[in-house]
Amino acid sequence: MKYFLSLLSMLLLCLISAELAAQNELQVKAPNGNVLLEVREEGVIVKKVTTAERTGFSLTTTDKGLLVYDADLSAFFTWNGTQWKQIDGPDMADADKDTKIQVEKNTDEDMIRFDAAGDEQLLVAPGQVSVHSDFKAGRTYTGPVTLNASIYGTGFVVSSSTEPDWQSFTATAAGKVHSLQLTFGGPSQTYTISLYEGEGVGGNLLTTKSFTSPGGNTSMQISISDEIILAPGAKYTVGFSSRQDIGYYFNVSPDGRAGSNPNADYFVRVYTYGEKYGVNVVDGTLNI
Repeated sequence: MKYFLSLLSMLLLCLISAELAAQNELQVKAPNGNVLLEVREEGVIVKKVTTAERTGFSLTTTDKGLLVYDADLSAFFTWNGTQWKQIDGPDMADADKDTKIQVEKNTDEDMIRFDAAGDEQLLVAPGQVSVHSDFKAGRTYTGPVTLNASIYGTGFVVSSSTEPDWQSFTATAAGKVHSLQLTFGGPSQTYTISLYEGEGVGGNLLTTKSFTSPGGNTSMQISISDEIILAPGAKYTVGFSSRQDIGYYFNVSPDGRAGSNPNADYFVRVYTYGEKYGVNVVDGTLNI
């Protein structure tokens, strides 16, 4: 009887040990070929991939719930059946990470940055809120219009010649062109002006615009809607379809020259938007 009880006890111990051992194993039925899991004493490691590998997987709805670690972005991603979704990290971002909210772009900077299409649009910092508009196609430019370059004097003469001519100028700062100002001294007529890079009309053509002068001895600003950014210290040229009745003078400017006479200058003013403008709140005061 004692022998039977001992044998029964040993059998029960073996069954219990087998059950406990089974709790340390992973039972996988019909495994998914896209899945890889590494189990260690220290913890569990999910499949580690690069961004290129992750976005290059051929996944379907049957892979829904797949979890990977993107080593390039230092973030976990899960497949929801149609696309990848980031499930961790301090940033909120879209699928391609170019529109996002950043709270730690630089170590311990205590700022919140709002990016759209790859560009920072809003910055929130202690005591300050800044809205930015960068020089990119499609941006809306705000802020004051400033005088960027001026070839101007007192008193002027005009020519009766209908020959084309040009006036070069030097940009004093970076800025998006807002308008060009010319002075006229004759009856109203139609002109075409062109803006070129460099001195003279042989450089890269930036824009062309036709307009009608107001008539009389007066100045006129011609608005420029194209996306033209002037580089500080660079030379540019305004070309005229006709120099007739466009005011000029002989006080030579070191920042440019007339095409037909290096000792003369046409009256030209260039207005630009500043490099960046926004709304800033500093110490509770709104500065625009």
